[in-house]
Amino acid sequence: MEQIDDHLDSIAKGPAGLPYAYGLNAEPITLRAATELYENLDARTLHRSELRLPDGREAVVRTICLVFEHRLATCVAAELPPGYLPQVFGSALYLADERQRFLGALWTYGLPVEAKAGHAEAVDEYASGRASVAGHEHAMPTQPVLR
Repeated sequence: MEQIDDHLDSIAKGPAGLPYAYGLNAEPITLRAATELYENLDARTLHRSELRLPDGREAVVRTICLVFEHRLATCVAAELPPGYLPQVFGSALYLADERQRFLGALWTYGLPVEAKAGHAEAVDEYASGRASVAGHEHAMPTQPVLR
């Protein structure tokens, strides 16, 4: 049991030896802290904007801390471009209902300042209809696939 606690209280590192769990300020965090943060969507929301989609549905764009950077969790150092900045923030669209169903994701960002700047653009892309929305609602995936 102590070995499990030690693992959960350590900074998570992938095969490249780089951290892959990050907090709200893009700082590496322990697996225990990462799990707690990931499970609370409101706590990891940096920016939130309500809008009406072109099809009339009420929605919310959230720019969130993704917590886990899966590329760093699975890649070896040779696969990462020089100067790679962990992409630990992202803008995503949710239905504005009690279940907050995930509809789609747009971008990822490496820094909180980039996330703030990108949030307004994500809201505009969804509100205008330029960003496509998935044809079906679904539960928030374990990790959104962002481009």
